[in-house]
Amino acid sequence: METIAHFSHQHLLTTCEIGEHKEVNCGACEKHCSNQSYCCKECKFFLHKSCAELSRELKHYLHPHNLTLCDTANLGCRYCDSCGKRFRGFTYRCQMCNFDLDIECARKSTNGSKVKKQIQHFSHGDPLILEEVIDEDKERWCRACERRCLTNTYYCGSCQFFIHKPCAELQQELHHPAHLHTLKLCPTVDDDAGLSCDFCGEIFHGFVYQCNECQFHLDVICAQQLPSSETRGQKQTDHFGHRHPLTLRLRDDEDDIFKCRACDERCLGPVYGCDQCKYFLHESCAELPLERGHFYHEQHPLKLQVAKYHNCALCGNRIEGYTYRCEQCDFDLDVLCAQMTSMRPGEGRVTRPRKQVEDIKKQHFCHEHVLTGSEKSEEDRVFCSGCKKQCSGLTYACDTCKFYLHEACSELPREYEHFFHPLHKLTLQNSHSGVYCRACEKKCRGFTFSCRECNFHLDVVCAMKAEKVTRDPACYIPHFSHGHPLKITDEEWNTTCLACSKQRLDSGLIYGCKKCRVWLHKSCAELPQKINHFFHKECTGQLNLEVRSTLEPRLRKVKCRACHKECQGFIFRCELCRFKLDVECALMPSIVPEGTQTKCFSGHGHPLQLRQINGDATVRWCSVCENRCVNATYECSQCEFFVHESCTELTPVIFQPSHPFHPKHKLELRIKDRFTCEACLKESSGFTYDCRSCPFSLHVGCANLKPKIQFDAHDHYLCFFDSLYAKVRCNACRREIVPCSSKKNKGEMESKGEVVRCVRCNYNRHLVCGPLPCAIKSEDHKHDIQLEDELREDESGLYYCDACERKRNPEESVYRCTRAQCPYVAHFHCMKSEVTFLLKGVQKEIELRTLGTRISGKLISEDQEIIESKPHSRIDFGREMGTEDVPTLENLLDAFLEEEQMKFPDAFQILTKEMCGLGLESFWEPLKGKDAIPKVSPFSHQAFSQFKNMLKPETGNSHFSMIFFENEVLVDVEGLMVVQSLAPVLKNLLEKRGDISTKSRLSSNSKNLIFTMLCGAIRSMSSTKVDHPFFETLFCNWWNHVTMAKHAGFETRFFLGHLDKILRARFAVQADKVQEEKLKELAGQIKRCQASSEEWTAKAAELTDARRRYRESAESSLIKVMSIEAERLEGNTVGSALL
Repeated sequence: METIAHFSHQHLLTTCEIGEHKEVNCGACEKHCSNQSYCCKECKFFLHKSCAELSRELKHYLHPHNLTLCDTANLGCRYCDSCGKRFRGFTYRCQMCNFDLDIECARKSTNGSKVKKQIQHFSHGDPLILEEVIDEDKERWCRACERRCLTNTYYCGSCQFFIHKPCAELQQELHHPAHLHTLKLCPTVDDDAGLSCDFCGEIFHGFVYQCNECQFHLDVICAQQLPSSETRGQKQTDHFGHRHPLTLRLRDDEDDIFKCRACDERCLGPVYGCDQCKYFLHESCAELPLERGHFYHEQHPLKLQVAKYHNCALCGNRIEGYTYRCEQCDFDLDVLCAQMTSMRPGEGRVTRPRKQVEDIKKQHFCHEHVLTGSEKSEEDRVFCSGCKKQCSGLTYACDTCKFYLHEACSELPREYEHFFHPLHKLTLQNSHSGVYCRACEKKCRGFTFSCRECNFHLDVVCAMKAEKVTRDPACYIPHFSHGHPLKITDEEWNTTCLACSKQRLDSGLIYGCKKCRVWLHKSCAELPQKINHFFHKECTGQLNLEVRSTLEPRLRKVKCRACHKECQGFIFRCELCRFKLDVECALMPSIVPEGTQTKCFSGHGHPLQLRQINGDATVRWCSVCENRCVNATYECSQCEFFVHESCTELTPVIFQPSHPFHPKHKLELRIKDRFTCEACLKESSGFTYDCRSCPFSLHVGCANLKPKIQFDAHDHYLCFFDSLYAKVRCNACRREIVPCSSKKNKGEMESKGEVVRCVRCNYNRHLVCGPLPCAIKSEDHKHDIQLEDELREDESGLYYCDACERKRNPEESVYRCTRAQCPYVAHFHCMKSEVTFLLKGVQKEIELRTLGTRISGKLISEDQEIIESKPHSRIDFGREMGTEDVPTLENLLDAFLEEEQMKFPDAFQILTKEMCGLGLESFWEPLKGKDAIPKVSPFSHQAFSQFKNMLKPETGNSHFSMIFFENEVLVDVEGLMVVQSLAPVLKNLLEKRGDISTKSRLSSNSKNLIFTMLCGAIRSMSSTKVDHPFFETLFCNWWNHVTMAKHAGFETRFFLGHLDKILRARFAVQADKVQEEKLKELAGQIKRCQASSEEWTAKAAELTDARRRYRESAESSLIKVMSIEAERLEGNTVGSALL
């Protein structure tokens, strides 16, 4: 029989055979155990053989750090950061990042780690690394195809060089039907000019295939678009109006706005076209005769050609498209008039005076010179400076500067109101370097409609599509989620809904954008913009519907607070508290099936359904109290969440009366990702009764405990615990009480066991060191039996226990019968179950005493009022300790004051019960500039210097506060003395940083006081976030304590550096808040002025200019540095990375 020692259990595990019919679950993966497994029969603990052999450390591709295998017995139920499910058992955990991976997800990585692939590409000198996913908030552009990089991209981090994986694998030589010679792949010169593709005519800045002999260029996109199998076999024609063959096909999509290049009418039905160049001709127009006679100009034949700037001699209108022309007579007819054979000369003719093209002049805002009208053809190879497309027909030109504009581009409006950016009007601007269009998500150069305040851009084509809503409101709708209008259609697409990320399940109508392949279910398009939700009660704000990609970059990975999964589509978010729900979870309360008994429980985001669990073989655990679920249980159909019916009725707040473990403040029922129960010391996640005023949390189960043991050696009542989950020291024997989950050797096993403790003071005693019942009853004996410290019935030397019938040591405590004639004697440990039964408070008014010292106690009744009593005699307590008097905090403080008056006269002021720096938040009030127009943004080095100087006073003005702890008993930690509650903090500090007081010349008592102050500051930082309302006040105290330690010779560089980082983070958070509030205030004032009479127009202009100057005064370099620190601390406490 094989035996192993496993980290997760205190006893040795042996192999055993388990039948399939037995209900036994593995302690690691929570799955059914069968066949050969490891077990501890005494504790009924089982492990699969494969689970017992799991590696203690794992490198997983989902997380950058090594993961350590842990048992959730110490942590409570966790949420897997891969699948989002709640689980028990083992977890691969990163303690630093609070990252958990359940066993099933960890096993999916078969190779244990993923090494990123690297290549050496001809276009770049450094090796390129393959990145599978690119952050959505980062704009990365492929150097080859100029398209955005989102997945499978090779990059060089130092050079910011990016290239798609398919682009990196392009063949370096190519034979293309568009050219006779072999083309070689090469990058273009990195400048604004770019190269013109000889296939599509577009300007290109990426990689091109080129023929050096012919100076022929083909961009990589055109190079990959060879004639498809669908095109081959279809009817094609070579037409004089276009350089590529035109293919005949049927166009029946009314959403397409392409017009025939001959007659300028919409293309529907049979059409000859070149999809690459968007060049289309009606079938009838493509077959027009190249030469024809006309009665209106009988003297010469008319030849078909592309119109430049011509007016029809028959109708007088400008010709758009093809013209029948007589060059000799300068005579033109448009295509439609040329086919009107029934009209005679003089009938319906409209004439207007012609202008010479060169006489047309225009001044445009984007160019300093006057533009002159000019006729351009495709052969001229001239490109519009606005839309970057080739110019033909009337063009406004400045030939000296090589600046050209289409007529349509020159007439674009300077300002435009667009539904995709309703906050501000968009202004037409010329973006030379290229910007990111928010609608089509492509890089665009030239003219854009932009909002500089929001860094928002739309190219002109995408922006002007909004006119469809005005033209045809019955078919198109504007929607905040997409930059193009969405059309009502029943077309089938292979993408998912933008809102709910689900496939289309029926043939009903949807709203979609065919160009972008984006669509919404009709119901999703009609979602409410604001809702209230039962799971969002702690905040007064409403939940607003938003698109996940529009959120700020640090919220890129958004998890739903209800299902704990990453949101894929729209989300409902609160702007005040950043609470987030996905669409399905947000609307679930309104779609509960009829006839089901449901309850909206404030501890879970989904409605719960009631069911009876009787005889069900599946083991379910209550997510609130973590006990097994039986009988009536509420469960969530969407996730593995179960809760007792009784647990749904738990009081949300414990206050008046307060909890005896924490009488100073009220405790609120909350859900926390991580907390340590102050009663049993177990690190857990999930539901807890938590204090918002100080770092105190209780398990729901521990919250039901009440201290009922009155003990003369302690001021407060004690409570009995079966076990603790962290090491503490017994206040009687000074030995450690080993936690139940730790791996123990033989010596430690003796000190393991039950404990009585005062949670308020962290006062602990072993069961045998604490107060025990003076008399008990046992089922094995009919009489009462009483406690004896030791017992020798005679001088025989052989003594036996009547309960287990084994030899006993006469010097050990026993319980003996109270009847003189009855010789019944039992080991203490044989009666332990009866002792612990009484100490749990099952029976009241029980007299207690300790062994040896005989300190008295009493088990009070439940309805008796708990009145804290003083110990009867300090002499007994001192005698029990068996040591000299332990110094108190007041003793250390007095010794420190005497010593520091000699070494640091007048250097520090000692405050024993006050918080330093109250009211420091007023620093931000002048920067808000209420009732006045602000001149400077808070993001300035001057403001930051003032803020830093306020929170980092000179030594002479420092205060030394004792607010972070109670005046409690001191304990020894590796030769140093600190108050009991700070002992774990000091131990962690010594483990991570060593003794930082080695260079100090202070006495041991003064060192102890400073260590106490530093540990108090560390504990305070571990429970404070950067957005805490009293952060400035707390920071002053932290800074003062660390400064004193520095002047006393302590090594504090690591501490001071950390304080600098959190100071910058706080400044970034507050400055950003002040700036946003002021900008919103100015926007409101401007809106009110614009809505008033004309006399307020000047005031609105003044406010608009003030807002611009206010925003531009923000120092971008300062914002960048500060925001980095703020992002690192988001969601964490300011002390998270200190040790």
